[in-house]
Amino acid sequence: MDNRPVNNSSPYNSRPQGYPPQPGATPQQYPGNNYGAPQGYPQTPQPYGPPPGHRVPYPQAKQTSGKAIASLVIGLVCVFFWPISILAGPVGMILGMKGMKESKQPGGQYQGYGLAMAGMIVSSLMFVVCLCIAVLFIVLFAFVEKHERSYPMQDSPYVQTSSSVDADLRVIEDQLYLYYIENNKSLGPGGPVVSVGSGGLYTEDHPRVEGSLKITDLVQDHHLDRMLSDYTLTVSNKNKAVIKARDGKREMTVDYTSTRSTKLRSTD
Repeated sequence: MDNRPVNNSSPYNSRPQGYPPQPGATPQQYPGNNYGAPQGYPQTPQPYGPPPGHRVPYPQAKQTSGKAIASLVIGLVCVFFWPISILAGPVGMILGMKGMKESKQPGGQYQGYGLAMAGMIVSSLMFVVCLCIAVLFIVLFAFVEKHERSYPMQDSPYVQTSSSVDADLRVIEDQLYLYYIENNKSLGPGGPVVSVGSGGLYTEDHPRVEGSLKITDLVQDHHLDRMLSDYTLTVSNKNKAVIKARDGKREMTVDYTSTRSTKLRSTD
């Protein structure tokens, strides 16, 4: 009887090293490989990146800054309705600067830097334009107010001042003295109408004064700053007369008795 030990193991129960694993074998039988491959076989490289079916999140698009949009809208409104720029202009400038600041931040969630800048520039320009127009109107109003106080309107449609009245009185007196000389040193009737023609060249057939000497015999409207009807002439005698402004504030007394004497005074 053969006493040699009997090898009950099947030749298929063991595989030489280097062969694929036996079906149903566990990975622990073949250490060194995550897939249970026998030691010595090349390992399958792990794939890079996320596992299949996983979506990579895309960066979210930035929102346009509401302040930038509001600033541009205010600037455009100021262009078409410029009088409101004096109030809306500063609002548009402030919103534009804030919109530029928040859209310029790196990694921020807002965009619209160009819109904010455009809104700020337009709002600023319209505010300056409106401010200049307002200042111009104020200056013009102050000038007109000052002019009206210095040149109050009376019955005459022309602008009247004491200086213009005095100038007119002197013009009338010059013509009166010319009449006095041409009429043989008399303010009585019969002398030439000196309001027509040039002084010193009156011919014999020149129009003559009939009756009392009148203001129209001496001057015409184009000789004076004010209207001719704003003045009156009163002849006292052949040497004396009084020229008055109808407003009663200025008058000139004339006396040619010995010399050419005039006295201009206010009657207030």
